Amino acid sequence: MVEQYDMYIQGMGWPIANPSQRVRRRLGDNATLLFELDGSAIAYVLGINAQREMGPARRLIEQRVPVDLAELADPAKPLNAMLKAKA
Repeated sequence: MVEQYDMYIQGMGWPIANPSQRVRRRLGDNATLLFELDGSAIAYVLGINAQREMGPARRLIEQRVPVDLAELADPAKPLNAMLKAKA
């Protein structure tokens, strides 16, 4: 976690050298998430001003939940819903 001027930057997971996909989820003017996938599971996420989204993203990484790329990019689709879909 780093606070740089008006930006709150946080990473979770482990960045991999050659991710199978990178997906950006725009959350607003100053907020975004960048996901790196290893196959269909998230390996790493970088959040900028996205504190509320980092908890569900961490659980998706820990549980290696397979994700749909379109849903991952869509800010209208809650990350928590992806966790519930696995259950």
